[in-house]
Amino acid sequence: SSIVVRAGYNKVNLQKTATHDGEEGTGWGGSIGYRYYVGVIPRRFFIGLRTDVWNMNIHHSTPVTESTSKLTVLQPGLETGYTLLINEQFYITPSITASTQITLATKGDKVDYGQGFKPMAGISAGWRF
Repeated sequence: SSIVVRAGYNKVNLQKTATHDGEEGTGWGGSIGYRYYVGVIPRRFFIGLRTDVWNMNIHHSTPVTESTSKLTVLQPGLETGYTLLINEQFYITPSITASTQITLATKGDKVDYGQGFKPMAGISAGWRF
């Protein structure tokens, strides 16, 4: 088993939504998670749970106006992946996560970003100690 703590930067590409002609944005956040490895040594396949929290700035536009909304987003999810161990200390881990996205707080106009099912893929690297 392992506990995973992450920090990161999130970028949302421009997309047309039901509410606006375009929504795009960026933000900082992080997560904490738990992984259970199949096997005794923590290298191989794993399943896990994680919870991400993001502070996002979403820029949105309509034909007449433009504005930016600030959101706090929660993303609880179930993940699986494979850990590749190099030199018994450094590791690289590709993973996929099925999560749901929930908007906890919004400052500004309502935006469509921040709700619903979100599949995610990622690669993490680190140092075991």
